[in-house]
Amino acid sequence: MRLYVNDVAVRDGFQIEKVFVPTGTKIELINQLARTGLHKIEVTSFVSPKVVPMLADAEAVLAGIDRVPRVVYVALYEAVFAMMESMLPEYGMGGFVRERSGASLPGIVPSNTYPCRDGMYVVIGANADSIFRRMMRAIGRPDLADDPSLATNDGRVRRTEELDTVIGDWTREHDLDHVLRVLEGAEVPSGRIYSIADIAADLHYQARGMIERHRMGDADLLLPGMVPKMSETPGETRWIGPRLGEHTDEVLARLGYDEAQVAALRGRGIVG
Repeated sequence: MRLYVNDVAVRDGFQIEKVFVPTGTKIELINQLARTGLHKIEVTSFVSPKVVPMLADAEAVLAGIDRVPRVVYVALYEAVFAMMESMLPEYGMGGFVRERSGASLPGIVPSNTYPCRDGMYVVIGANADSIFRRMMRAIGRPDLADDPSLATNDGRVRRTEELDTVIGDWTREHDLDHVLRVLEGAEVPSGRIYSIADIAADLHYQARGMIERHRMGDADLLLPGMVPKMSETPGETRWIGPRLGEHTDEVLARLGYDEAQVAALRGRGIVG
């Protein structure tokens, strides 16, 4: 049997502690839990919330576990941090702290989100030199495609507002589907901004198992799939929970209420 030790998030229990639980105590608890037959243990339950998601003594804990575990160590913030592009290098090299910039990528032009005639939005990344030229010709602006001052990104950065205006004026004249067809034909990276309806209908989301379909009474219930997906234990939602009030009678009976009393409470609208 494999032992999985996951550091995921705060859970009920030791997160109320004001100081670290000693490493030795963590090891003892994990080993005791593993001996009972548990093979998946969330270690973050053993740390102070002030340091979540960091498990400062992770290596020491793993070294002290009786059975060598397979470790999946993922912090939620890291997925977002990895998407921050050049923000860290900019700060590290020049002390520059980037602030809000809307939907654009500062310093990479043109890269932005633009409105279309039908009220939809398209994201366009035409920032490579050859792609920029193809896009300008595709939207009827060969003058900009052949402009020497726009041949490289540094020149385009100096004219960011002008280029965004040109592209935005073009997208506003056409519906999203037309815009995407033109850009695809010119091999310009682009895509629609998804609504939740688009996501639910997307074949890739469905193929990846990210759209789970369940029944809740007489209605369909859609839930997001599990992430990350592991080859041996991909995970799925096995129970969506009880219906509202499903266990009311059972709970009240355990508290000493008889059927007549429960009926009286329900008649007064106190319980459902």
